[in-house]
Amino acid sequence: GQYTDFDIFGNINMPIGLRDSEIETISSQLEEALSYYAEKENVEITAYLQDALSFIYFKSDNEKSKKHKKLAQGLYQELNWSYHQLFILARDIDNLLKLGFEAEAKPLEIEAITIYTHEADKYIKAHCAYLLSRAYGIHNRVNLQLEYLFQAEDLLTEIGEKDLLKPIYISVAIVYEWYLTNSEKALEYEHKELNLRKEINH
Repeated sequence: GQYTDFDIFGNINMPIGLRDSEIETISSQLEEALSYYAEKENVEITAYLQDALSFIYFKSDNEKSKKHKKLAQGLYQELNWSYHQLFILARDIDNLLKLGFEAEAKPLEIEAITIYTHEADKYIKAHCAYLLSRAYGIHNRVNLQLEYLFQAEDLLTEIGEKDLLKPIYISVAIVYEWYLTNSEKALEYEHKELNLRKEINH
């Protein structure tokens, strides 16, 4: 297919909710595509396919899922794609915390923060901060969720990226309204979002 700017953030359409027979067909097609692109030495698409297969096999074949995830992680490291590395780590942390394995999740969290800290590209780093904020939000770690939302806001403001500020502002507003019951701060960020939309004619 064709690439867009957002493809660098791994927006793969996953067949969530499909019947098992359809997933089997899709995994077979993905395996075939993987073989083709690996032979062509296309590292980027090979990495995506390894990640997709890890996701597909997650419930049906845990060993295959782990194998593809490890290969995807290695390729993302080789490509120096911090967002993709964080995305996999965030999934693992989420799964471990859901099972109550906090001690096992901690080193992965440290690894994720280290990757984030060393990302030089402010545009990608802002996306990483947003991803981390969502990961913390899922487990009601509201202070860290806000911290990374504010970091994303600062980074995007610094580079003049206005379009991507919209979800940041509304996320901050939601945290203040729903979790901290601070309607005044929520309204402040809702107004920021509204003014931004006016400014960019959205």
